[in-house]
Amino acid sequence: MPNTPDMKKHMFVRDHVEGRIRSGDLKPGDRLPTENALMRELKVSRTPVRQALIELARDGWIYRIRGSGSYVKRVATNSSIDIYAILYSNQRGIEKDIIHGMRRAVGQQPSENIHLILKNPGGDTSELIDVINQLPKAADGGLVVIPIVDVSRPLNRLLGASLRKLADNRFHVVQLDRCVPEYDGHFVTSNHQQGAMKMIEYLISMGHERIGCVYEHPENTSIRDRLQGVKAAFLNRDMKIDSALQLDIPVDQIAGRATEVIRWISDNRITALFCCESELAREVYVILEKAGIRVPDDISLCSFDDHAFVGTRDGFLTSVIQKLEDLGHYAIEIILNSLGQEVSGPIKMTLEPELAIRSSVARITSD
Repeated sequence: MPNTPDMKKHMFVRDHVEGRIRSGDLKPGDRLPTENALMRELKVSRTPVRQALIELARDGWIYRIRGSGSYVKRVATNSSIDIYAILYSNQRGIEKDIIHGMRRAVGQQPSENIHLILKNPGGDTSELIDVINQLPKAADGGLVVIPIVDVSRPLNRLLGASLRKLADNRFHVVQLDRCVPEYDGHFVTSNHQQGAMKMIEYLISMGHERIGCVYEHPENTSIRDRLQGVKAAFLNRDMKIDSALQLDIPVDQIAGRATEVIRWISDNRITALFCCESELAREVYVILEKAGIRVPDDISLCSFDDHAFVGTRDGFLTSVIQKLEDLGHYAIEIILNSLGQEVSGPIKMTLEPELAIRSSVARITSD
């Protein structure tokens, strides 16, 4: 570190980073060196580096994304910016929190010409592709999308090509919650595997060994990761993984297959059910109620997310809770701070979910 007797160390770090931004060495959208890299380069401790980054973010030079790093912030512009959002259809429930986070991010920007435009995703991958292909491609803007991934890889390749075409036309695409394997771009997601693993480990700690897992659409990367988390939890405890305890059933079919679900629970002596989506948990809960099976007295029930229970049984369902507002907020920040810039590589951000322990899970007691 140069001799700077009249300069606080964090100011030295700040001036160094700010100077690189002013000179164009670090451009808007570029990722800053890590804290460790700055410590090594400037021969300072972590405290002045962190203080410098806090001040640079406060003064609008950079923005910070938890788990990803710090990035050079885009200069405010008076031009109109259209950001399209293609989320779940309304009955899914989680889009409200995601949109709230997106609007919060837009409201924190100095420009008043940022337009958030919601588009209907359609009912399947083909319809989603049609919606994406109809978006304008001639002006700066962005797309936040929860992709509808199909079991057909050729159809997914078409979806990936449509997203790539947008990105090639100055649109910055951010995928939420899940990814199209055939498209390597920005994404903001939750740690689905870790969240599911924590839930299963909690159930095991409560004495449950016969744990049923209910899921749909394993082609989605989010569901695939949750199932991997279930598997990892059993392996961590050296417990046998029984494929009979897994039930793949679409949410729109489960009510009509209630007898099959009850028989599956009974035949496999299941004491706890983990549903990979809260819509599945809600349908299972209704089936159990109609069959006279009480939660949690007769069987425990838990889920990834709890939005399907909001307004009916608030604070009841033991759940893995995603930070949905943060998903939307960071997606908008990635877009706004990348507009008009060549980004060195896709920003891939993973948020850690939280485990909400509630009354729908009971401890198994030995007789």
